[in-house]
Amino acid sequence: MVRLAVSVTPLAPFLASSVRGLASRPRFFRRDWSRRSGDSFDTPIPASRGKDSCLDKLSVIGGEVPAFKGEETKLGARNLRILILLASALLLSAAWVKRDSLGWPSWDSDEKMCSEVDIDLPAPQAVFRDYGGNWSKLEEYKGQVVLVNFWATWCPPCEVEMPTLIQLQEEYGAKGFTVIGIAMDDEGAETVKPFVETRRFEVQGAKRAMNYPVYLGTQDMAEKFGVKEEYPSSFLVSRDGRQVKRIVGPVYHPSLSKAIKGLL
Repeated sequence: MVRLAVSVTPLAPFLASSVRGLASRPRFFRRDWSRRSGDSFDTPIPASRGKDSCLDKLSVIGGEVPAFKGEETKLGARNLRILILLASALLLSAAWVKRDSLGWPSWDSDEKMCSEVDIDLPAPQAVFRDYGGNWSKLEEYKGQVVLVNFWATWCPPCEVEMPTLIQLQEEYGAKGFTVIGIAMDDEGAETVKPFVETRRFEVQGAKRAMNYPVYLGTQDMAEKFGVKEEYPSSFLVSRDGRQVKRIVGPVYHPSLSKAIKGLL
């Protein structure tokens, strides 16, 4: 996700004052239906211009507004639309920069950013191959609680959830739980192997490597689980080999931890 690096907080007074100025001049926005027949509907209605008017402030950041006959100024409908779009973009930018104080979730937050659905389906027959050429089957994990996690190295939300996956593996790995990562990169081992072996993620203040098995995924495998290029997608499988929960988006530790405890 691209983050805005430039704060627009200094523009907030201008935006607030401009909005007040525009709101106090409703006639300025209204089209005059009594115009001469030769006039265009885009022909602006004259508006007075004072030292505190919005037009005067527009000239500060957008260039001088064309003036005619002294204090008479005209602003076309096209310019008005541009002004509204610009003001909206600035307001949204300011809100994004201040998203933490507004309560908006971010990738760095601990807020829930996924959808979880309880299901009851048999786990599909799936065969996995890791980047070292070793094969495994999902049924070999029967007797354990398994989280099958479809992800990709190019997927930012996938990286966001990896510290949580590592933490869950550390917390419940010795109790009969495991994460199985299914990497869906088209390049296969060429991309996945260096990522798994070199990337480190901060987990509770310490750098940790991926501590669970990672296999190379195929489209056929994803379709068996009903995944349609929605990454990350995870499936919680019970000890008896049934899918009990589907998660789309970065896994949420509190709810997933509770579900794992209930299955162990």
